[in-house]
Amino acid sequence: MNPVTALRSIPVVSNLRWLFLAIGAVGLSYGQDTEGWSNENRPEAWPLPEIESYDGELGGISVPIGETLSYRITWGVFHVANSQIEMKTPKTVDGEPAYHISMFTQTHGFVNALYKVKDLHESFVNEDFTRTLHYRKRTEGNETSDSKVVFNWETQRALRTDWGLPRPGFATFPESALDPLSITFAYRAQKLELGEQIRLFATDGWKTVQVDIDIEKEERIKTRLGTFDCYLVEPDTKDLGGVFEKSDDATIQIWFNKAAPHVPIKMKSAVVVGSFSAELSNIEGPGREALIQSRVK
Repeated sequence: MNPVTALRSIPVVSNLRWLFLAIGAVGLSYGQDTEGWSNENRPEAWPLPEIESYDGELGGISVPIGETLSYRITWGVFHVANSQIEMKTPKTVDGEPAYHISMFTQTHGFVNALYKVKDLHESFVNEDFTRTLHYRKRTEGNETSDSKVVFNWETQRALRTDWGLPRPGFATFPESALDPLSITFAYRAQKLELGEQIRLFATDGWKTVQVDIDIEKEERIKTRLGTFDCYLVEPDTKDLGGVFEKSDDATIQIWFNKAAPHVPIKMKSAVVVGSFSAELSNIEGPGREALIQSRVK
């Protein structure tokens, strides 16, 4: 497929989002416009939560505060984007202490010249790391979006707004559910062992899906940071939308470092528009020394 044609028919950053949020059920419907929505079936907007700084400590998961993971993303042989995932300083959401996670992705090289996009996701998760308290996403460039998800855990429902307009209907979910970004960290917090299956639920405020991953085998992965022994997992793509629906043989593969806290070393997806790969290129913050020490000598 001609690169320009592919970029304009299926924006590359959408595919990068599918790759990075794959284990968080990325068929979720981010990026859809509001055209055609009727005022009759649109609910009233819920108030946005108050998010403030938090000086205390959180002990829900072992991923260190301040960890920043950088990834080099390729489409076939082309370097098309860079992404950073950061465990930021904790916040409070309506007074409840919360982890704050962000993911920033920006197109690179010829893709940036043809279809420039900057994409920021932010997730706020309770201390037990079982419930997302707030989720928001903003995209700038040739592709634009401004989405926020408000969670009501008393009713186990979520309402999503795009450009301030509430979507018709609500997402419903069980007693524990995360958003597509934070669920990656939830897997990292698990005790990963060969042969195990992990089941979690993810929602984007519009759709909720069950996400299963099987820890199928061990592989040794060589990167620019060194060589690591990893667990290979392949999330089920049957409930994922977008480009995965158009690909009969779509696959997603994630290689987690065997050593806790199980940093994602490499991610790869094969879909109808080609193969995307994200490889860890750098790690900053308190988790760097532990990752470097886990390299294969």
